[in-house]
Formats: sequence, structure tokens, C-alpha cells
Amino acid sequence: MTFSEKPLKLMKCIEVNYDTDPIELNEEIKTISVKEKEILQSLLRLTRKRESLYRYYLENLNRVHFDRAARGTIRQFDDRLFMLQAWCPEKDLEKLKLILENEPVTLIPIEPERDERIPTQMTPKRPSDALGSDLVNIYDTPSYRDWDPSTWLFLAFTVFFAMIMSDGGYGLLILALMAYLKFKLKNPSPGISRFINLSIVLSAATAVYGLLSGGFFGIALDQSAFPVLVPVADLLKQIRLLNTGDTQLMMM
Repeated sequence: MTFSEKPLKLMKCIEVNYDTDPIELNEEIKTISVKEKEILQSLLRLTRKRESLYRYYLENLNRVHFDRAARGTIRQFDDRLFMLQAWCPEKDLEKLKLILENEPVTLIPIEPERDERIPTQMTPKRPSDALGSDLVNIYDTPSYRDWDPSTWLFLAFTVFFAMIMSDGGYGLLILALMAYLKFKLKNPSPGISRFINLSIVLSAATAVYGLLSGGFFGIALDQSAFPVLVPVADLLKQIRLLNTGDTQLMMM
């Protein structure tokens, strides 16, 4: 620390200016502490009213949904009667009847018209369907009258992903990462859970295909770049069943 009437230039030193003295800083700390207590009290008051605020939120949310649905209704008898047509899965029809049982509403199930476009609700029946449905929705949701290609797309995507990656080292690395995430995340969302499960299957397939084709972190099997990799290359040669150099065999 130096005291000088004129500015000094010292090598490898940083000039620091204090614009506020300790007395002002202490006053500011006291003011902030008072504000902190006031904010805490406000939060506590809001916490006591949380249930009421949540009910108020639900009431307004219901009103917004009702107004949105009411725009698509047909009104008769001077607006004393309105009709709304909507889609409902057949398996949920009984549940809908129970919901409307104590409401001033009459439910009339009708069959769709022959040329009417029916929305598609994809309901996975097998684990492969659940993983494949996300892949299907990336491209396009199938028509209601079409077959569900989820399982076939899941199997084909797995095979082609493994062939494109074609490296057992990267496959094992991604597999270890996904296994760690699956163990670490206790309550993931359904989308995250399906993504992790899909990644585990894809990385496992990549590891298997990579080892069968002799691919492992790009190690050259015929002439390894480093002597330490020669034993690894010899082991991969024994495991390898597919020769990537034979294009005709690979295409088959």
C-alpha cells in the first residue's frame, strides 16, 4: 500500500478504488437486512394463502378452458342451450360419463362420418412401442386407420444407428453415461426416461455391432499406431465376425 500526492505506476500491481467508505457500507447492510425481513414476511403471508391462490388459479384456468371450448359450440334457444362436439378415445368414454354424471350436461356418443379425419392417439402396448413412438412423431403421426409402425421403426433405427456409429468404444462410453443417468435421476419426466432408455438400447447395439465389426475407438487392426494397442487389436481380431472391407458382405 502506498500513499502519494502524485499517481504512481508500479509494475505487476493493480490499482483499486473504494468509492464507498465502511460507514456507508454498514448503513447499506442494515437497509438490506430490513428489506430482507420484509420480503420474508411477505413470503410467509403468501405461503399461508397458497391454497386459496391455487384454487383461484384453477377456477380461472377452468374459465379460460371453458371459453376456449365455447367458441366451438352451437347455441340454440336464445343461448340457453349449447352443443359441443369433441373427440374422446373409446376406452375413456365411461370415465367421461362419470365426470359429467353430476353436471347439467347430456353426453351423446356418435360415430364419426365416413370421410371425417379422425385424430390419432398413439397408445404403446409394448416397451418397443413406447420407445418407437417418439421416433414416429419426429417424422409424422400415422393416420388413425394406418398400422402403428413404432416397433418396426424402433428396430430399424437401432440397427442403422449401430451401423452408422460402428464403434464399440463409443457405444460402451455412451452406454456407461446413460446407465449413470438412469441410476442418478430418481424421478425423471416420462420424456427424459424414454430418451435414456432409447439411448441405452442404441448404445448397447452400437457396442455389439462395433465389436463384431472390429471398430473400437478407431484402432487400426492391421497396423496399430502404437505398440501398446497391439494386444487390443489382436483381441478385436478374434472377436470380429464382420469384415467392413467386404462391401458386398456388409450390404447383405
